[in-house]
Amino acid sequence: MPVDENTVSQAVDCNLVEDICSDTRMTRSEFIAQLDSLKLHGFRVLWVGGLSFMLITWPLAFHSFALAGRQSRRASLAFNSIAFGIAVLTFGCFYLVLRRTIAKYSPACSSCGRKITWREKNKVLNSGQCPHCNVEIFDGV
Repeated sequence: MPVDENTVSQAVDCNLVEDICSDTRMTRSEFIAQLDSLKLHGFRVLWVGGLSFMLITWPLAFHSFALAGRQSRRASLAFNSIAFGIAVLTFGCFYLVLRRTIAKYSPACSSCGRKITWREKNKVLNSGQCPHCNVEIFDGV
């Protein structure tokens, strides 16, 4: 049976309208629970990432200071360059894990899809609106 292009287009349009108008808003308690989950996981990432960063970079820094007077300037510069690269790589990994944690655990606006973090918590709880697009995000506000 041949399919009419208008019928397909209308079916797609109806699905889009249903997706846009579907009530996927959250309650205040769900919003707070998601922010608490973000806080817990973010706190773990900060502790583990910060401790790992210190455990990796501090020995490199101490060794660099110890080498300063004993080796030639060229060898010291090479070691310091490698140590700096390791520190930047460690910090970059930490930053990526933190951003991924925020993306995974923070609540998102049902309209614009942007993430809402602890920074916007009070504004959202007081107004009941997304801080980015000003759409109501709670049921029964």
